Amino acid sequence: MWGALPGLFGGDRGGGDLEDAQQIMYQAFEAGGPKQVALAKKALKVCPDCADAYVVLAEHAETLEEALRLNAEGVAAGQRALGQRAFKEYEGHFWGFLETRPYMRARLALAQCLWAAGRKEEAVEHYQEMLRLNPGDNQGVRYILVSCLLDVDRREELRQLLDKYEDDATANWGYANALLAFRAEGESPRARQLLLEAKKTNKHVPAYLLGSKSIPEALPEYVGFGDENEAASYAAENLRAWKESPGAITWLRKTLKVPLARLRKRSLPWGRLKLRIARLEMAADEVWQVDARQVAAPEGSAQAEAAPWLTLVTSPTEGAVVGVEVQPSEPTSETVWQHLVEAMLHPQFGSPRRPGEIQFCRADLAEAMSGKLEQVRIESRLCEELDRVDYLVQEALPALGIDKMFSGELPAHPADAADPNDLPQHVGEVWQADVRRMAAWIAGEGDPYRPWGLLVVGGDRDLILGNDLTQEKPSPDAFARQVLRAMTAPLAGEPHRPGVVEVRSEEYRQCLEPVLEAAGVRCVVGERLDLLDEIFQGLGRHLAGPEALTPLMEVPGVEPRHAAGFFAAAAEFYRRAPWRRIPGDTPIEIRSSKSQSGPWYAVVMGQSGMTLGLAMYEDLKTLKELLSGKLSDRQGSRLTSGLSVMYGEAFDMPAADVNAVEEFGWEIAGPEAYPWAIRVNRGGSIRPPLAWELELLEGCLRAIPEFLARKQQRASVTVPVATGELTLELAITDMADW
Repeated sequence: MWGALPGLFGGDRGGGDLEDAQQIMYQAFEAGGPKQVALAKKALKVCPDCADAYVVLAEHAETLEEALRLNAEGVAAGQRALGQRAFKEYEGHFWGFLETRPYMRARLALAQCLWAAGRKEEAVEHYQEMLRLNPGDNQGVRYILVSCLLDVDRREELRQLLDKYEDDATANWGYANALLAFRAEGESPRARQLLLEAKKTNKHVPAYLLGSKSIPEALPEYVGFGDENEAASYAAENLRAWKESPGAITWLRKTLKVPLARLRKRSLPWGRLKLRIARLEMAADEVWQVDARQVAAPEGSAQAEAAPWLTLVTSPTEGAVVGVEVQPSEPTSETVWQHLVEAMLHPQFGSPRRPGEIQFCRADLAEAMSGKLEQVRIESRLCEELDRVDYLVQEALPALGIDKMFSGELPAHPADAADPNDLPQHVGEVWQADVRRMAAWIAGEGDPYRPWGLLVVGGDRDLILGNDLTQEKPSPDAFARQVLRAMTAPLAGEPHRPGVVEVRSEEYRQCLEPVLEAAGVRCVVGERLDLLDEIFQGLGRHLAGPEALTPLMEVPGVEPRHAAGFFAAAAEFYRRAPWRRIPGDTPIEIRSSKSQSGPWYAVVMGQSGMTLGLAMYEDLKTLKELLSGKLSDRQGSRLTSGLSVMYGEAFDMPAADVNAVEEFGWEIAGPEAYPWAIRVNRGGSIRPPLAWELELLEGCLRAIPEFLARKQQRASVTVPVATGELTLELAITDMADW
């Protein structure tokens, strides 16, 4: 076009060195690799004012410092080529004149380099000036500037920019308006409305922001209005801005009612699972009954469709429930099979075992499982009814009030009307009763939640006499009714009154005393409720599942002071956002005379916003191969070991740790800043850190932000930790890329 239409854009070119150099650069744009570099150097020999040549050389620069220098020279060359007159004459219409484009390309490249180098204020000034010269924005500078202004939190300038291009219908504009409103107003009606409008521009964005869909490593070359390519590109540029806005991710998910990404449990291949089951003890005389039933909602209840489903594994032979799972929707035969296997490997009652026979009343379940059961020498039988399951669903479960998890009401039960004074009293019998937050996450239609458990235990065999599992904390009246119900309709044994009921707190004693006193039962605050502690802990482990990570407070040697120090350091690290100061491919060597191993090599995560946190490796060679792409994440997990801290929402952490955070008042920086610490072993297995590892993490979380703020290649940093002070020697292992 340049050669065919001389003079059409910006006046008569008339040939010359610059035009000849530009023709060479058009060839370079079509070339690649060494040839492109050679053509760029050739163009500069023809004319040193060829801005595009500097841009191409900067793209091939080995260091960021060199790229900055070349792009700055490109901008200067573009200015010389245009002259001062052009800036006045073409202002407001740049890019519409061909001779301005090399300069605009160079200035865009320089701004991007400045941003990468951490010189963010300078980069923003360049982007703003480019929009002043060319408000038509053929280069899409405004989309980059929106992300930059969000990052540096310059709200007024961002508002002006969004208003200037108010007719922009892209996802970038819609979601930027919503996020800006949330930062300024919180969960206001206006912010909510803007978010709903943003979703109309692109419905795929929330899935990428919330992690339901992974942002591709190679971003799409072309995007369309409202398509997934646009969503992935938007999330790649703006995920960190959302994650660094406290509460924004949670607000987005709840406002748009986006379901959480549900991770499938890892299951063993049938060959290996068959061996595990076959090695279990065979209880040849024991019969189990298995079925999936929906809990009936109270008569006239509007909750009928939302009533939960139960997968029940019962042992009529032993008179016990071997396994029970609560689900919001009807389970598939595969899901029921998984629960049955879980009941054999980790039964709720008794030791791991295989029954001699399993009975079903649904043909689809019997057909789906009979073949596998036969291979492990378990008979299967299709029956017209399952008496034990029927009893549990029709009589026992209404007494437990499981549907209260969804309805919020404690259902009436005939036992509530019985008079405890009519029952025999075992004067020497002591019961224990309590309400506690369970150490497990229950997945429902909304966010996972930690249910409340209510237990009444005791008797001559330390049995569970009454229990309830609810989404909301039971009221004092509900607690009192459940204790009375344990007397009039116990889950085990005959109805009777104990001599004493022990509770954990004076609050519960005052709640129960009037009721129990009328029944001739004393209520006291027990110094230790060992039986309840054991049962609550076991129930929590069962609900959490066998793959749940051990909570910090159950790690031998970890005391509340260790956890408190770690959480405080993690909150400080999150607030200081060190990922803003160092690229994600720059390891920091860390040595500590107090550490039992080392040196360690730390990588700060969060530059892209996908995962915020800190990863610490023991093998530098493997780490560099990971960062360079020579090893995949899967390969690296098998070869390396280390410590890691990642941030997420509360349900990303073990539920027992969240319970401890609330009990002890440990510091959390925000709704998406719950820290989860793990030790990764060679082969990919994970466990919680030991006490000394947790203290090392605490020290590193405190020292690294301070070290990066000093902008030194090597430094000694002393920080407070749970047991006193810790001195760490830190060093950047490769300054060339920083």
